[in-house]
Amino acid sequence: MKVEQAARNAAQAGSDHLHQAADAAVQGLRGAADGLRSAAGTAGEELSEAGAAAVRGTQDLLSHCSQSIRQHPLAAFGVAFAAGVVISRLLRR
Repeated sequence: MKVEQAARNAAQAGSDHLHQAADAAVQGLRGAADGLRSAAGTAGEELSEAGAAAVRGTQDLLSHCSQSIRQHPLAAFGVAFAAGVVISRLLRR
């Protein structure tokens, strides 16, 4: 009877240890998931800021090009014509 009781106690102790280990693993995974969520949120914010900066830069460049074309229409036409000639010659080959 004592051996049987000792086996039950050992099984219960092992079960308790397994539950504690499983609980610790779950807590660790939850912490890791929270860390990943935080990192993803930070990365999303940084990408959003970079995208907004790229849009502003593109708008500034387009504004500058538009202004240059208005100020020098003949030069703009000449550059466009020359680019067309070069591209057409490259495509023929």
